[in-house]
Amino acid sequence: MAAVGMPGDVMAAILPSNSRSRNVITDRAFLGEAFGAHVLGGGVGNTMFQERHAHRFRAEATGKVRQVGFFMRYDKPDHAKAAHYSKGYGGRLRIELQSDDDGLPSGKVLGATDEIADPVRRGTPWLRLDFVEEPQIEQGRVYHIVYRQLDKKRGLVSVNDLHTYFPQKKTRSAWDRQQVQASLGYDIRRRRWYDRSDRIPIFELGMDSGIWFGQGMMFGGRFETGKVGGDDQVMQTFRASDRARTFRRLRFAMHKLPGTGDDLFVDILRANGKAEATFRIPAKDITTSRGDLESEKNNPWRWVEVDFEDTVRLPQHDTRGIRFRSRQGGYRVMTMQNGAQSKLAIRENKLGNLGYACHSSDGGRSFTKGWRSKFNPGAKIRSDMQMPLLLLTS
Repeated sequence: MAAVGMPGDVMAAILPSNSRSRNVITDRAFLGEAFGAHVLGGGVGNTMFQERHAHRFRAEATGKVRQVGFFMRYDKPDHAKAAHYSKGYGGRLRIELQSDDDGLPSGKVLGATDEIADPVRRGTPWLRLDFVEEPQIEQGRVYHIVYRQLDKKRGLVSVNDLHTYFPQKKTRSAWDRQQVQASLGYDIRRRRWYDRSDRIPIFELGMDSGIWFGQGMMFGGRFETGKVGGDDQVMQTFRASDRARTFRRLRFAMHKLPGTGDDLFVDILRANGKAEATFRIPAKDITTSRGDLESEKNNPWRWVEVDFEDTVRLPQHDTRGIRFRSRQGGYRVMTMQNGAQSKLAIRENKLGNLGYACHSSDGGRSFTKGWRSKFNPGAKIRSDMQMPLLLLTS
């Protein structure tokens, strides 16, 4: 099929090709292997615990860790619903960095923060704590952030994870082939850790070098679905503010409604609106929804992979758009909110690099400058929403 372009002024209106981000990022997300959003989340998963909780991760840098950031329960202690979903506003919390023992925390503490009482009363849902003694970590090795509740009499402690729509361990991350990044619960009665395969951790670690890494997709898009088919199109924009990148394949997550037989088309658009490449995805390769898209049940989202015939190059300071369309189609995409509003320092959340998800209702002649939010209509068009879409270098 011939490549289909779109008017150059559409892309220019979204992200001008000569614009430059004020936040120039010098380190490489995902070990330099990928670019984009590697998870799909349906909503915030509040994890209340009486004793301990952990986030397993693979280090993306070598050096000493100065700070840890995490996402707490986000309503006030006297909130009317505090006894239900958001119960977890007491306790005394200490965060430890531990080494790995066959996928679980080893118990060997490499470094720890001071103890803090009633952490939710610090006044912000995103809390950063300093390590008293800065632990040394090595890029590529597996570690655990362990959240310790030290005073059960003071109540539960809550840590928010991202509730993923990929309940199978093998599919929750489009980048992490070994599925190392995980949320770990602790069974008090059996005194053992277990993998919460329906959750993805939300965290960031700050290194002495100034590098930050972690997972910062904070709110799921259970109510943020967008249509693809006919005049309805969706697109994710990218900008390379720090350096040029070369990509070899694409992974994305999308649903189709029952009875949909039209194929899905993916266009990689240059900043001038011309299609650099177009790919046709057979309808049979897209997961069919078996229930309400806003429900986490009966919706086995699956990553779809596209290999590029030729590498796709994203020059420094340039932009690209990845557009999804179908002739008739009943396709749906779910977007997520990144951590920009919480001022996360993780570089994959910087809007200067990621761009945003947007949509068109006129066949691609014009696109919104962001995502029209259903869950938060007061925000109208949000520039911090991302599609579950990842570009890979190998």
